[in-house]
Amino acid sequence: MVRAMRNLLTTGLGVLLGTLALTSCSGVPVAPAYTQEELAARCARTGGWWKDSRSYSLVSGHCEYRD
Repeated sequence: MVRAMRNLLTTGLGVLLGTLALTSCSGVPVAPAYTQEELAARCARTGGWWKDSRSYSLVSGHCEYRD
């Protein structure tokens, strides 16, 4: 009885860990939430200046506000 419960627990834990591994390591690329054009339009609506990125920058663009 104890051995059967241990085997059931081990199997259940293995299934759970396998499911977590498969769902957390998805190979499907996720599209960005907003395009650069949408971000630039939102920046202009809120009174900011959209700055395009430099070729050496890791950031693709940003909105700048001044007081």
